[in-house]
Amino acid sequence: MKRQHDATIRLLYSASLIGLGILTFVYRDFALQWQPVAGWLPARFVFVVLSGALLLGTGIGLLIPACRKWSIRILFPYLLLWLFLKVPAVFAAPTVEGAWLGLAEIAVLFSAGWLLLARTMATKARPTMSRPPALWRQFNNIQAARYLFALALLPIGLSHLVYLPQTVALVPAWLPLPTSLALFTGIAQIACGACILSSFVPRIAANIEAVLMSLFTLLVWAPTLFTTADLRFHLTAFFISSAITAAAWVVCGDFSAAVAPENTFPEHVRALGLRLRTPFEVPALARPEQPYTARPSVRAYEDGQSYHPDWLRPGSLS
Repeated sequence: MKRQHDATIRLLYSASLIGLGILTFVYRDFALQWQPVAGWLPARFVFVVLSGALLLGTGIGLLIPACRKWSIRILFPYLLLWLFLKVPAVFAAPTVEGAWLGLAEIAVLFSAGWLLLARTMATKARPTMSRPPALWRQFNNIQAARYLFALALLPIGLSHLVYLPQTVALVPAWLPLPTSLALFTGIAQIACGACILSSFVPRIAANIEAVLMSLFTLLVWAPTLFTTADLRFHLTAFFISSAITAAAWVVCGDFSAAVAPENTFPEHVRALGLRLRTPFEVPALARPEQPYTARPSVRAYEDGQSYHPDWLRPGSLS
């Protein structure tokens, strides 16, 4: 079930990137206001082609197991550069909520790419425990990516309240109480971000946020594809919203309990029948009956007792 869930989310994330890449080639331009590249940029069309090729190539690569690792490593700096494109607008108008909204939307995409990168380094089968390149090890921080995702939810939810008339206009006409729905979704997204930041039921909050974004994509942007004259804008908005939805599900899935697979441990450790503790397990400090000891005492050795560091426990690998 977990593998099917991950495959579905990866398919949605890849399809969104592929869709944005195709739109880049069809309209020979960046993704409108979501990629605010200045018109005076030298050789701008060359960068348009490179952007479309990266989106299309990494989207396809994520679907191929043999190419997945390098696709994520290529996609990560691209998303980081995409995030930086939104920073000047925030400095130019720090009191305008719309500038923070644009930055937050791309921050959600970036946080998902960050988590995918960290996951490939944490769970990649490496019998010899070979370490990834030093440049990538600096970004192997799952908790920081989660916090970035949670921070991004705050301006996204706040935009529903600041731009209430525009949000109400997006609510489908057949849904009752559009104003109440707009207010509820904005407050719910702010609450989800606050819960993840405070580590208060973060998994439930991430699930709620993923469901809200899924409903927003399906009920708001999907129907406009068949009823609008401005097809380019609504196609771009649909693929951006789909990518944000997939990113929310990536973060949601990351909160699942994770146990390092057996084949990530060296042969000599597996031969001893010992098991490495992962960061997701409860540390010894959380168990009062087993106080943490930084180093073994001399008395322990004199009494002939065996000592196991906190990260190494007797047990079966199976």
